[in-house]
Amino acid sequence: MMDLAAPAFDTDVSHKVEYKIRDLGTRSVTLFPTQAQVKREIKNVPLKPGVNEISIVGLSPTIDKNSVTVEGSGAATITGISVEFLPNRELFDEVYPDSDDNDDSDSDDEEEGEGEPPEVPQHGELLETKMKLIELKDEQQRAREIIGNADERIKVLDIYSKSLDKREGVNISEMLDTYKQEHQKAFEERLVGVQRERELTEAINKVTKEQMRLNKLGNKFQKKEAKNKARIQKAVQKKQEQRQKRQEEKRKEKERIRNERSRELILHAGFVSPGICIQRG
Repeated sequence: MMDLAAPAFDTDVSHKVEYKIRDLGTRSVTLFPTQAQVKREIKNVPLKPGVNEISIVGLSPTIDKNSVTVEGSGAATITGISVEFLPNRELFDEVYPDSDDNDDSDSDDEEEGEGEPPEVPQHGELLETKMKLIELKDEQQRAREIIGNADERIKVLDIYSKSLDKREGVNISEMLDTYKQEHQKAFEERLVGVQRERELTEAINKVTKEQMRLNKLGNKFQKKEAKNKARIQKAVQKKQEQRQKRQEEKRKEKERIRNERSRELILHAGFVSPGICIQRG
């Protein structure tokens, strides 16, 4: 094992090999209260006779440089190690791609989930009731027209009968018989109209009550749906706020990592070995 206190290795390097830290397998991770120890292992390093330089790029710039150690196995001799800061050569967006697409798909699902408002269950019945009420009122108007027509005929007959004694050459007896017949006919027509008007009024009252009942149910349903819609909108708004908060946190974290990863630690180790283990605390 050799740490950073060791002397620098020879500059006459005959062979160089470079590895990216994120491509190396992790052998073990040990957690401590304020830090962690991560061990990575490289096997079958293509070494050549003479001095070899093994470089590990991409170490986090936040680690303690003095905690980096190197162990070798076999007949290799570690001539020295060094750790230095250099600008990060990797494209940040390739190493840390955006993950906001999932949030966008969640938003689409929310919009699709809202859909059209449900139709009032009593809508069909209420429409039929309104049409029935219109028909009944039209019939009621016709019945009242019959009554009014009969009343006018009776008035005309009464006026005519009162003027008979003033007419000359008129057979009063025959005219009275005619008056009686026409009056009876008009009265019977009026009676039929009155009876029909009464039946229609009762039917209209019944249908009107049914219409009021359906309106009440419809209003109750709409109020319930309005509450449900408000609750859903509140939940959607809360979810959107949470998503925006997550996106903002991701943005800040990405910016932090970007600033942090703007430079990287590179470990240089000079030695010859069939395998090496990189250990950092």
